[in-house]
Amino acid sequence: MRQAFAPTENYNRLLAAVAQVEDRAAREAGMILVTGPAGYGKSQAVKRFAVAQGAVYLRAKTHWSPRTLLAELVKELGGNPRHYRNQLFEQAVDLLSREAPRPIVVDEAEHACLDVRSLESLRDISDTLENVVVLVGMDQLQSRVARHPQIFSRVAQVVEFQPATLDDVRALAGALCGVALEDALLERIHGESQGRIRLALNALGRVERIGLTNQARTVSLVDINGTPLVEEFTPRKRIRQ
Repeated sequence: MRQAFAPTENYNRLLAAVAQVEDRAAREAGMILVTGPAGYGKSQAVKRFAVAQGAVYLRAKTHWSPRTLLAELVKELGGNPRHYRNQLFEQAVDLLSREAPRPIVVDEAEHACLDVRSLESLRDISDTLENVVVLVGMDQLQSRVARHPQIFSRVAQVVEFQPATLDDVRALAGALCGVALEDALLERIHGESQGRIRLALNALGRVERIGLTNQARTVSLVDINGTPLVEEFTPRKRIRQ
């Protein structure tokens, strides 16, 4: 499959939310939450956004502490992280202040919620420099952030990723596949994937391989000949003896 990106409806909603927050009247409310179930394309969308908008992209880890978050931020900004957390905060603010405000994206942000001081550091950076901060995570992210009113009061937008539309799947096929797909086949992929981008992409890859193997310019339902398109791993249940 080609290395390309097709803007989906969720991605366009993300862009609209960021534009609104950048134009906000309450300058301290500079945080955005991006939530949704696994497989809806959140990480792919925010990575593309970070590249396109020059944002700072961080992926939180389970072992992160408030100091680790700031150290990773400093490294992404090209700095050599200092030792203490207050020094790292000042260093991050200094590096960010040298250029036009850049959004900060934190993917897998549930891990940053494990210690509220991590969120408070991001809030303080946003308050100080008016940078937009985008926190990305699963459905539970909003309720976890809401436990901390001093953080949640800074949230200006919540973007809940929805299942991909048929038009989204059609756009992905056009951008990524080296063969054309008939509409009936696209509809089947959309239906079987239940709008989950990850599963739809796997299905598109299988269909493309069938088309290329058969040297076909267009692939139809007939061409796949019963080949399963969407397969999702489910753990086997242990049978008790």
